[in-house]
Amino acid sequence: MRQGQHNTYLPSCQHCYTHFETENGVSHHLAQKHSCREKEAQRLAAVSQNLFDAHAHIEQTRRVSPDGEEIPYDYDMMPLDAEMDTDINYHLLAMPDIPPPPPPEYATQDEDENDRYVEDYDGVAGMPMSDVVQPTRFEFLARNIPLDNSSFGPFVDEKEWDLAKWIMKSLGKGTTDELLKTDFDREREPSFHNAQLIGNPTFRNDIAYFPERAYTNAQGTCQIYDELWTADWWWDKQSMLPEGATIVLVIIASDETQLSTFSGDKTAWPVYLTIGNIAKNIRLKPSTHATVILGYLPKVKFQCFEGGSDDEARSCIWNFFHHCMRVLLVPLIEAGENAIKMLCADGFSWIVFPILAAYVADYPEQCLVTCCKSFRCPKCVVPQAELASKKKYPLWEPDKTLELLRRNAEPFRINAPAAFITQGLRPMYPPFWADLPHCNIFAAITPDLLHQLHKGVFKDHLVSWCLTTASGGELDTRFNHPFHHFPSLSTPMYQ
Repeated sequence: MRQGQHNTYLPSCQHCYTHFETENGVSHHLAQKHSCREKEAQRLAAVSQNLFDAHAHIEQTRRVSPDGEEIPYDYDMMPLDAEMDTDINYHLLAMPDIPPPPPPEYATQDEDENDRYVEDYDGVAGMPMSDVVQPTRFEFLARNIPLDNSSFGPFVDEKEWDLAKWIMKSLGKGTTDELLKTDFDREREPSFHNAQLIGNPTFRNDIAYFPERAYTNAQGTCQIYDELWTADWWWDKQSMLPEGATIVLVIIASDETQLSTFSGDKTAWPVYLTIGNIAKNIRLKPSTHATVILGYLPKVKFQCFEGGSDDEARSCIWNFFHHCMRVLLVPLIEAGENAIKMLCADGFSWIVFPILAAYVADYPEQCLVTCCKSFRCPKCVVPQAELASKKKYPLWEPDKTLELLRRNAEPFRINAPAAFITQGLRPMYPPFWADLPHCNIFAAITPDLLHQLHKGVFKDHLVSWCLTTASGGELDTRFNHPFHHFPSLSTPMYQ
């Protein structure tokens, strides 16, 4: 966040020499810049100590004249180390017109009290549009909506609330769906502003606006990857955007779920949204409501294809999924390309680029999202027969993959392109991620820990290998051995 040239007699940070329009801008900068905040705390501590030492020296050297009057203190007698400028509002400084030195790495401690050395982004990133602090949408509503029985938001009044309550209790799902299709339901266009996560003041102290790098040592030889703002992805993407821009790391998750055993084959397909700017220890807690429901995908069977080709029916279902996801995420296209102005949790307005950074799904949906067939890798172009090999294969490239999908979808094409077949792609076009700016959907796919690690590596491979090596009874004995001192904790194990 350092500037190249320095103006004179402007509010500035003494630690990195960045100038601002107002003193409020300096205060906000100190709150966001970790290295400067640490140095400011040290400076204030030194100022307080010097004030204390100076006061103590004055008290110790207090002199009284023979007639009982106190002799004025001679400030030339004050120790040199106590003559430090004690004015804490010292931002109006005349700085030389020279580039500032690079900020040194500074040390903090994580929640486990391990040393953590942080390097801030070396460009201009995460800068608010102005120094004006405004109330967030939540704060505005809290101040202007009276907390009494007359408030029924988001419903208009008590009558609308009673009607919605009656619909939920009295009408079935089919009848409710028919009602919501009428003009009674006021449709709302999807907008990225509807997901008020970065503007929620609850997360004011847990949101990052610029990337950084973290290390376990001062030499920077062992890098730490824990929060999304410590990832190389954000650091690299930031350099592609205008100076001062703020990236909102959009995380999408979807999972087809059976509603209940009493509803037959009824399923729901929810799509969730959260942002990686929120600290993970806050984002992963259900009680913080840091994840919002973006919408429900319709689960249809396309009975019109009964008796026809199964391939045509499957292709229609796949394309229908991508069409629905494209409708949900269409606001990200304009916002990710040209940015939007957003009032964030700290009360400042920022130029925001929302970019799809991660997609969380199980393996079948990973294949559906990346347009590859089952038993293929959604990250690289490894052939199906080589999945167990140690050979490295190149990663999927969005542009080349889109070109293959487009060529296969050309009208009157009889045979699919050879690369389309060898790479195991599905006949669908266009995928929902085709027009999302700065998005690499293959890099955004996250590991499926439940199916790939716990069930795949541990249960299907490791446990099977152990059962083959040792008998089932011997394995149970070994497993229960640590608990023989605690009989109450030992229970029969079943596979």
